[in-house]
Amino acid sequence: MITKRLGLWRMLGIIAALLLWSSSAASQTNTKSDDAKVEIWRQLTSHHDRTPTRAALEELSPEARRHLARIALDEKLLPLHRHRALDALGAGWADQKTLATYTEYIAKSQDSLARYRAIKLSARHLGALAMPLLSAHTEAEDELVREAVIQSLITLKTPESHKHLDAMLEREKLPRLRSLIEEARR
Repeated sequence: MITKRLGLWRMLGIIAALLLWSSSAASQTNTKSDDAKVEIWRQLTSHHDRTPTRAALEELSPEARRHLARIALDEKLLPLHRHRALDALGAGWADQKTLATYTEYIAKSQDSLARYRAIKLSARHLGALAMPLLSAHTEAEDELVREAVIQSLITLKTPESHKHLDAMLEREKLPRLRSLIEEARR
């Protein structure tokens, strides 16, 4: 019964979003209209159990990518919404433009956990394309960021990622992080 209600609420939310979307289509240059669209996107990317597909997002708007990037980089929004937007962006558009959004997000973020999650998402969605971002953070002061880089480099399993891991092992002073690298090398 509860899951049926949640399904109904999601369906009603999507219908409301579509109605708002279509009613604001005529005034795309209006900032309030853009803000309403961002609110719709925030709601659509808020679900923990799924990431909207590129096709589903582009069905709502041909500018889906721009809306997701705007949500991801808007520091006034909740970290959950920003993270989910990054996830949807990476899942749908694994390219240099998305890498630039991830890089900007990490550079602006003051929250270690947010940077950790973004680094992990970059490797998951962008693969070897994320190497410049990962290599830029191999010497980060924040141990959580270094941990995310280590885990991401281990996941990539490329010759370049192995070189970075070897270099990190030489520099790393924390036993916990050293053991992560050492276990991966076995």
